[in-house]
Amino acid sequence: MDANSPLSRNEQFRKVWNAVHQSWMPANPAFLERLIAELDHGVYDKDINTLVDEIRTDVSLFSFCVKQLKETVNGSTFEHDPDSFLRRTSVEELKLAVSSMKDKVQNSRFNEMEPAQASRLQETIISASVAENMAEESGIGGGLGFSTSIMRQLGLALISWNYPHVYSRAAAKASSAEELENLIGSVLGFRPSLLSVVLAKKWCLPRTQRAALGDSTCLKELPDDEAAQIERLAEELETICDVGEALARASNPQAYPTARDDWNRARREIERRLGRLGMERIKKSLIANCRQYIHHAPHCFSKEIIEKIDRRPEILSGSELFEQNRYIRACPPAVQRMLRQLYDGLDAQTISKENIRILTQTIMPAAGFATGCVYVFDPGARTLIPRAPVGSCSLSHYKEIDCSPVAQERPLVAKAFESDDTLVAEDAWGGDDSTAYACAYGKIQRAGVLQLNTRAASHNALMVFSALNQALIDCLKLR
Repeated sequence: MDANSPLSRNEQFRKVWNAVHQSWMPANPAFLERLIAELDHGVYDKDINTLVDEIRTDVSLFSFCVKQLKETVNGSTFEHDPDSFLRRTSVEELKLAVSSMKDKVQNSRFNEMEPAQASRLQETIISASVAENMAEESGIGGGLGFSTSIMRQLGLALISWNYPHVYSRAAAKASSAEELENLIGSVLGFRPSLLSVVLAKKWCLPRTQRAALGDSTCLKELPDDEAAQIERLAEELETICDVGEALARASNPQAYPTARDDWNRARREIERRLGRLGMERIKKSLIANCRQYIHHAPHCFSKEIIEKIDRRPEILSGSELFEQNRYIRACPPAVQRMLRQLYDGLDAQTISKENIRILTQTIMPAAGFATGCVYVFDPGARTLIPRAPVGSCSLSHYKEIDCSPVAQERPLVAKAFESDDTLVAEDAWGGDDSTAYACAYGKIQRAGVLQLNTRAASHNALMVFSALNQALIDCLKLR
């Protein structure tokens, strides 16, 4: 059967639908435990709005509660957006839905979040926070704006958790939201946005919301004047969501070449609609909507992103990155020249394996580190995998390192991955007078560990190591 035939595409969609519908995506387990405890103690018994406000701070829990409760009243003629719908239920019904999230979804996956999944989560919350404020100001309703934005992103979010390899490969290649949808669609047989459209129909969401998600069938059989009115409102919702998604892309300039233009457009439209202090209003909303992620899971949503949301993103050239690497001046002149040449060859959009090879095989040994290794973190296995050896040692010389909480040994590399500092160990290999340096690379996107060894540690070896670690981060385009 042709993989592109309608029948085959339908079968592929059913397969993916069953997978995502059953597994969904994990909530933050620490937040979930706290919320369940508060529900058991009756904290929200007389305040359903505060309970929904808490649930909304976790994208997965918010969407799962809608799924659970909408499916129990399947076929209802009442059309409410997800936010309004939850506020019209009861505390007891929401308590059952939250408890069901704990029982039915493997929430431990949250603590194994990959950088691509974290970026998707960040973009979802940023865009929803913008849409909420703009929709409230326009009179459409903040809850409708917030939930429409969540629904627009839901298909991508579900794919990122249930088909992580498909998603991460597409995210690494895509330079726009449209390209991301198309790349995933070329593998799965349909665009992720179709999941959102089908869920919206299954959940009996308002026609305005379904139209804003791209469901052209929801206006059929309506009188022309009613359909036109709904279509105008849906277009306004789409515009609002587009602005939020533009600001979300601007928060991730490493992934989107259009980040500066996106930020300029978003800021202009936000200030036009919300006033001169519109960006400050967005920041306050983001802090409220992200509070449990920042408190319980700072590894997936950095406060730094919120603090910078009102600043124009900088996509730095190689020479600008070289100037920002303040540790380079501690390197010997010859190494500085080599690093200058490396940085001059950095491309703003692509990661070059050749640059990594030059850094590990030529520059690092020339800087006095004869051996070492670049380890890459595998979140699924909770291990650090040796990926690029330094100097003359072969890759087989280095072993995979267990970073899980139950690991019996905590070698230097594992400790470095968990630390914000560079760790140093003298006589690291027993009797060879070597000194080992290890540090996690990437602060917002912690991706692995660089470990280097030297037998002739100079007084400024730590500074030189830091220069090389930053060069690795810049070559990998991490933050």
